[in-house]
Amino acid sequence: MIILNIYVILYTKKYIFSKDSLPCFKAEYAAVPGAGLTKDKKPSLVLSDRLDGAILLFNEGLIDKIIVSGDHKDESYSETEAMEKYLIERCIPKDKIFRDNNGFSTFETVCNTKRIYNPQNVIFVSQAFHLPRLVYTAKRFGINALGFKSNFHNYSVSKHRKWKLREIPSRFKDFFLATYYILSKKI
Repeated sequence: MIILNIYVILYTKKYIFSKDSLPCFKAEYAAVPGAGLTKDKKPSLVLSDRLDGAILLFNEGLIDKIIVSGDHKDESYSETEAMEKYLIERCIPKDKIFRDNNGFSTFETVCNTKRIYNPQNVIFVSQAFHLPRLVYTAKRFGINALGFKSNFHNYSVSKHRKWKLREIPSRFKDFFLATYYILSKKI
């Protein structure tokens, strides 16, 4: 499991960048995976960082459209609705925002991006710990993908440690799920 994680991290390292190293790369889409809402149904700090990253890419002209992917379990809880509202409030045109209401996991976000939008290229926007899994899975599905680090705030050490540890089995799981989907021609 550890060796596979090291492989995914090293393989994707050259495809991940930050605001200090913006690439000369134009993508059709930025894809922003959900990361929870606050009690008042606004994007969490982690999610607002991701959305701010997409806004930066849009304003720099590096993307044309933004896919917001997340949980929309019912009318009282919709990550994608909150994400769309956040972007519109920050001057992103509504016709440039696309909602994936079935992005219940990182893997489903990548699958849905491939199945629904079938982009030639996409920039996934998330925190640094999360990007290797997103980018690796997308590349396995034939998407020319980059990752943009949207670490604009300092998160608590305990939360950051928890997220990094959670990525270890998640990368392992998604590696094998991607293999299964490819071999069974589900994607």
